[in-house]
Amino acid sequence: MKNKSAIIICKPKPALINALVVLAVGGLGTWLYLIFHFNTRANFWLQLIGIWLALFISVLLIVIALKKNFILSADRSGIELQYRFPKHRKQKLLWHALQSWQEIRAGRGGAYRQLRLHFGEQKISLANLEHSHYNDLLTWLQKNAANKRKAATF
Repeated sequence: MKNKSAIIICKPKPALINALVVLAVGGLGTWLYLIFHFNTRANFWLQLIGIWLALFISVLLIVIALKKNFILSADRSGIELQYRFPKHRKQKLLWHALQSWQEIRAGRGGAYRQLRLHFGEQKISLANLEHSHYNDLLTWLQKNAANKRKAATF
């Protein structure tokens, strides 16, 4: 994206999308294997549960991958979200509409950090392991919107 007024551009990291796609393809492959090798004589219900479980997990991973596949570009007036699926659509949210934000840390030593932005009805979640320039956006929020920071609840 070529936006000259953008301060920070957070894109999904390729490793996240690749891992979710590989897991989804593996789940669909398991589902197809179970369908084609369905044996009506041995453990009918176990096989049936396995087929539906593999399909459910695969679809869930595909939905997660598509939901996390957005680009956030922040400038002085607000943020712009660009969703890639199902349509290329853009959404502009202004900073004065930001109600609160918080950073949640999890894992050993806070290795996984998630930033949640609340714009009224719209809620946006970014994670340091999932999106690039996470630290830049966090630093900008700490400087310019420190009064809207909400304490993390566990």
